[in-house]
Amino acid sequence: MPRLLKTLTLVIILSGCQRTPEEAVGVMSVSIAIPMQPSSALAIIALEQGFFSEVALDVEVQHFISGKRAISDGLAQGATDYALAADTPFVDLCIQDSNYVAVASIYHSSNINRIVGRRDRGISDLEDLAGKHIGTQENSAVHFFLYSVLKHLQITDVRESYYPAADLPAALAAGEIDAFSMREPFISLAVKKLGENARVLSLPGIMTQNELLITRR
Repeated sequence: MPRLLKTLTLVIILSGCQRTPEEAVGVMSVSIAIPMQPSSALAIIALEQGFFSEVALDVEVQHFISGKRAISDGLAQGATDYALAADTPFVDLCIQDSNYVAVASIYHSSNINRIVGRRDRGISDLEDLAGKHIGTQENSAVHFFLYSVLKHLQITDVRESYYPAADLPAALAAGEIDAFSMREPFISLAVKKLGENARVLSLPGIMTQNELLITRR
């Protein structure tokens, strides 16, 4: 019963509903792995505004650089009870282990990811990705975004390399790759490093990304 109550209470809060302290079921401790990215905004706001404590939840937060890491280094390691992550790494997790479930969706967008390319490698439009060396974070939402863009444009002759999210801006600046598929804050970091040599490309509507609240069954 305590786990069920934790789950239901978190779903209520992260879905935007409200309960008064009098309606709460008693103080409970719960831990959440939260990626520091725009799609985590609702959870971050709830923490900063004290919404969890208003419903008698004592929340321990562990921050991760991406949702994929929140799953692999937080939830899957037993370090947290819940994790926030996009649908793509969640599906990858379920393929490996069916003992996980998404209990809520707290965010969705069809225009959050970008491809950042080097102008000096001949990249000014998405069609210029043909024949290029592109980096991304493997089995993540930005990986699926890259796949969706290339499939839409019928580009098949790219070379893909996989990096931790934080390493992509430096890899692009060093010329190890011609472009990468990512989201903020790594887009802005790459632009800061490359200046006018950076070309930021988007394709709104090519995929819808959902941010999920995930836990073990």
